[in-house]
Amino acid sequence: MSRRLGRPLALFVALVVAGGAGVLVAAAFQWDSEDALLLGALAGLTVISEALDFAPFANSRISLSAALIMVAGTLSGLPGVAVIATVAVVADLVVHPKPLFKAAFKEGTLLLAGAAYVGVFGTFSVGHGREDWPDVLAPARVGSAANFAVNSALAYVVARAAFVG
Repeated sequence: MSRRLGRPLALFVALVVAGGAGVLVAAAFQWDSEDALLLGALAGLTVISEALDFAPFANSRISLSAALIMVAGTLSGLPGVAVIATVAVVADLVVHPKPLFKAAFKEGTLLLAGAAYVGVFGTFSVGHGREDWPDVLAPARVGSAANFAVNSALAYVVARAAFVG
């Protein structure tokens, strides 16, 4: 596969990156005394997850960062998603160097998928307290499905365009 993107694929990547940037801006406006210790712990786990990821197929790597992004989204909303998704991308870029456009696309994808999770979770969830945990299970499952759908759809479009077109 060539490292040069065709025009439609480059436009798609640019739209995903721009969408991710929009999520970062929204997260910045929602920041409100987030739990730095909790986000720091999740960030540390994210770095470990990216360092210890595995490759079941050629050109494919799997880590647990998506789960950590959703945990951050559950506890801190978009600000948590923004912090942990960014840490995941930077850690991945350091451990597995790649062209910057690929890292930017991954950042956009993780941010958009995380935002989908937060949107669904926030729509159906009743609270975030310790006593509310049984009530957040169903919204978290539906939000996880939304996260998976967005992440998979964006990756599918790029993979299909890169390998077919």
